[in-house]
Amino acid sequence: MSTTLTEQNTILQEANAAKVKAETLLRRLLAAREETNRRLKENDRRDPLEAVTGKSALDKAIDTTRELVRKLNNHVAESAEHCTEETSSSISVNERVNSLPLPSITTFKPLRNG
Repeated sequence: MSTTLTEQNTILQEANAAKVKAETLLRRLLAAREETNRRLKENDRRDPLEAVTGKSALDKAIDTTRELVRKLNNHVAESAEHCTEETSSSISVNERVNSLPLPSITTFKPLRNG
């Protein structure tokens, strides 16, 4: 089944929006890990899961999210390449991806306890 250029552009935009959301999530997870580690150190404590498994829950979430971002980057690049191949346009894949409208992202404000 062949998709139209409009459908391909929609798929590309949705994949790019998912990539941006995943990258935002990754930044939030990294900030949360930094804050958690700081608080644990201040209280002379250690993450119980990390003490047992060698990785905290945040470490595992960060690893998973990094893998998701990697896969989404590949998907966006492949989709952009496919759209480019379907047209006779001379726009490069990077120019095509970078020209996509980005979704609005709300500013992350970490929760403060106490």
